[in-house]
Amino acid sequence: MSTLEAMAVLKIPHFEEGFIEKVADDLVHRSLKVQKGERVFLSYDPDARAIVHRVAEKILSLGAFIDYQQRDGQLENLKWAKAELRFLKELDASLLSRIQRCDCYLSVSCPSEYKGFKLDSRRSRLSSLTSKAQREQIVDEDRTRRCGLYLPTYQQAELDNMSFEEYKKVYFKACDLDWIKIHNAQEILIEKLDSGKELVFEADLQNPDPKKRTNLKMCIEGMTFANSTIAKNYPGSEAFSAPTLDSTEGTYYSPGRFFWKGQLIRDIYLKFEKGRVTDFMVSSGHEAMQDLLDTDFGARAVGEIGIGTNPELIEDVSDGLLFEKKGASFHVALGSPYSIETYLGKAVKLDNGGESSVHWDVTNMLNRAGGSRILLDGEPIQINGRWVDDRLFVLNPRNQA
Repeated sequence: MSTLEAMAVLKIPHFEEGFIEKVADDLVHRSLKVQKGERVFLSYDPDARAIVHRVAEKILSLGAFIDYQQRDGQLENLKWAKAELRFLKELDASLLSRIQRCDCYLSVSCPSEYKGFKLDSRRSRLSSLTSKAQREQIVDEDRTRRCGLYLPTYQQAELDNMSFEEYKKVYFKACDLDWIKIHNAQEILIEKLDSGKELVFEADLQNPDPKKRTNLKMCIEGMTFANSTIAKNYPGSEAFSAPTLDSTEGTYYSPGRFFWKGQLIRDIYLKFEKGRVTDFMVSSGHEAMQDLLDTDFGARAVGEIGIGTNPELIEDVSDGLLFEKKGASFHVALGSPYSIETYLGKAVKLDNGGESSVHWDVTNMLNRAGGSRILLDGEPIQINGRWVDDRLFVLNPRNQA
């Protein structure tokens, strides 16, 4: 049996040389922009080794240095399910100290098994709080440049009803873009959004089931949008901000698969009043959705609104980091807003004052059958997933450009 055949039997992802080189080059030179003399911390899953090793080679060849941590997802799950609570409250001080010495932080996820674990309410809330505290220690925008990516896996391909080879092609197309053109088009979009006061998302308003319609209105006056390509997440792209805290009103329906702490949630309907979720319905995963919303007071608020712009992401995918970047999509994040005041050197206003240990994205497509619009101060800026302004042509999904 050849090495590749053995990897297929064991379901260890194999990535072609061209893919490895492209992704590693983007991460080192365009996402993190590593310079000579800097330190880079690499945190990764075992099946991501091929790409991480190439990244490390490129970093070291620049005269920079690496520190690293190989993760074990199954042990992490076991720890949170079985350990005494007093231990779980502690942050890993030695690991955080190593990370904080570095100029850049790269997380590469490629879990070998996708098994959810069910925690009781105390452990679930503690997990959220500890994760948030650790993220805040790691992600200091003024000190550390960081980027994260989630590589294709056999399990993710199966969830999305694709072969692994098909899923890799979808992923690679989403990576193989002219990010400068995307960034420049998003600057035009953001200039429009930053000058607006009210943002409305409409989708499938004629659906006979009122709980399958999206009609969501929010105030964005005083907030500003950030231009995200591949500096923070790979692949990109999106423009994101937050609505004013108490302003979100209406209904939001997103069909598809979502995960909360490894538990599957399907087909989410949310009703918002005065900025908070007051009612919800799901086709499966009710207990997980209830657990999420009950995490803390702020978990029912909207902490982020994002508009996905990756023109090559046109297939349905359930990986949250990919789904939220799809062209003709938008997402709301329940829970905390981003508290940063600058994004890639530009002043931004993303913090609407909400507080939560949760930040959980729910993405919706705007080019499905049934029709859709994004309206800014009453004027449509996107219709059925296509931007009205021709200068945003590069952001239109390739299958409808």
